[in-house]
Amino acid sequence: GVSKGPAPVQASHQRQLSLRQADIQERLIKNKTVLNVVEPAIGNRSLAILLTILQRRVECDKDALFQFTQLRKELCVDSETVVAPLLMRYSNACDQVLELMKEVAEDGDSSDISGYHSDSDSAIMMSGNSPYVTKRARHNFLTRSVRSGSNRSGRTCLVLSTSTSGSTKSSDSPPGTDRGPEWEWKAGVGSGVTCCPGCQSRATLQVLPPRERDEREIASLQVELETTRAELERTKARLELVSSKTPQQELSGPRLVRCYGNLYSQARVDALDALDTLPQLHEAIELKSKILFSVVVLAFRSVSSLLTTKREQVTRILLNPAPLSSAHSDLEAAISTFLHRTVDTFDLTHSIEEVSSQLWATLYDYPSLKSCGGLLQYIRDSVRLAWALTNQSPSYVLEYEQRVFRRDLHVRFHSADSDSDHIRTYLWPALLQGPGGQCVHKAVVIT
Repeated sequence: GVSKGPAPVQASHQRQLSLRQADIQERLIKNKTVLNVVEPAIGNRSLAILLTILQRRVECDKDALFQFTQLRKELCVDSETVVAPLLMRYSNACDQVLELMKEVAEDGDSSDISGYHSDSDSAIMMSGNSPYVTKRARHNFLTRSVRSGSNRSGRTCLVLSTSTSGSTKSSDSPPGTDRGPEWEWKAGVGSGVTCCPGCQSRATLQVLPPRERDEREIASLQVELETTRAELERTKARLELVSSKTPQQELSGPRLVRCYGNLYSQARVDALDALDTLPQLHEAIELKSKILFSVVVLAFRSVSSLLTTKREQVTRILLNPAPLSSAHSDLEAAISTFLHRTVDTFDLTHSIEEVSSQLWATLYDYPSLKSCGGLLQYIRDSVRLAWALTNQSPSYVLEYEQRVFRRDLHVRFHSADSDSDHIRTYLWPALLQGPGGQCVHKAVVIT
């Protein structure tokens, strides 16, 4: 129960640093309620101690809310802001301002920055309830308090005392003993801002001089950068290892077949949208479909011719004078392997220009096609995919010669006549796994 383990108040230091205005208000209401309940029974010694603690907590919360409210109004801070860090930053700022004032002030200047004030001043000024205390008078009092603390240690922090120590009276004091507010300006220890001496070693809010803070931040960033670089190098090594072990999976036939389907369902649609922007082709629906169909057919023709040319060139250079032997088949296999592994990087500029020039020559009445970005991208994608499919083993080929509808080769377009088996036109060619092989992607036709 409560009698075992450390006192709850000793474990609440860090929690108090994260309180917001609404949390303090709720705590104030609860403590005031408990105080009103137990105050009549102050004859008991334990209850007297509890009463003293509650009175101190109520006063602390009143002072905290008053100071936070004033800062929130002047700085336009959100009411959900954590209270303690704001007050501590304000404390450090006041200390810095007073240090500057000390350097420029003349000896014997105004008593507003002197270190003297009486206990009665503290009781009136810090109560926040006196109608006779102006804002400037309260500011002067706080200034003197900060000055007094800075003369002792050179650094101040706003301390919320939750345990009795130093000048505070013991918890065994009778309930009638006068106690000042627990939000006090006290000299901090070291270079950090802590809520009490008990949690200095685990304080997380540090207020350091600008130069020291910058040096620590730079050192921290350098360490983080080195860690990130090391992690990046390890990640690159893992990616290279995975890539070296599974090169064929990236260029497998099923993946390329899916890309062929995406070329129809996505790239073709994007190209149609691009052609719709051309005034000459806005109403030519059938012509636009034929253009995109022709691009795919021309792409396969061009890359097939390029593949044959490359094979013949290598064979002629290396084996033309030599008699036919097993070296020929080994060379053919090596060429196929090389082309298969470089389908995504092989230079296809010649084929792209060839397909484009054939299209421009056929549709010379539509010069605006040459500046259609969507169509140009569609040509590049079609040539690259055709090259990859052609370099598979066996090579994939197109089929668009059949004129009778076959369910294993064709699928009707939504506007086609379902009662007719005569194919009037192809919107998309079928893809076969080798000449006369299995159909891996059906053609889209209009019957």
